[in-house]
Amino acid sequence: MQLSLKIKKILFATFLLFIGFSVSLSAQIQEETPEQNVHNIKGRLIPFSFFNSFGLGYEYRFSERYSTQVLLNYNSFIDWNRLNIIPEVRYHFKEEWTDAFFISSFIELGRGNETTVVIDNRQKNTSQRYGMGLAIGRNIKIGDRRHIDLYFGRQATYSKKDIIDIINNEEVASQEIDWLINIRIGINLNFTF
Repeated sequence: MQLSLKIKKILFATFLLFIGFSVSLSAQIQEETPEQNVHNIKGRLIPFSFFNSFGLGYEYRFSERYSTQVLLNYNSFIDWNRLNIIPEVRYHFKEEWTDAFFISSFIELGRGNETTVVIDNRQKNTSQRYGMGLAIGRNIKIGDRRHIDLYFGRQATYSKKDIIDIINNEEVASQEIDWLINIRIGINLNFTF
């Protein structure tokens, strides 16, 4: 249990550092914020209907080359579901941000539920995921106010799963804690205004 509390403190401190970095970065940038096309609404271009996976997001450009965004992703399949919130800061390699390569740092906060039935036993899981990582990507302009963003990245994820096994109508609680290295990949359709 102490290890879990220690890891939570480390992740919380990292999250605070990320927020502090984002705020100080925006304060230090000398360039003026552009007056037009600073808002971006995005949605997952290819919803994975087999897994009931949907994503929506908002991106704000606060300088010529920097933007910040928040993505909300929901995934479900038969007996499990997961909701993720992903704040992210991006650096665009060109001032025309809707048609440029970018690099980003992000944090992922997620929560999920799962129910598994194995013959006469039933298992209910509640999971929490906290991750952080880096991604590279490309915005591809497809119209005056539309573009597609493609990205690929790696993240370190702390995963905690609370497990309740129901055996002969008795509940037995346990917990699994893992550190994982995951891949983050996506394609979003964006509308800029």
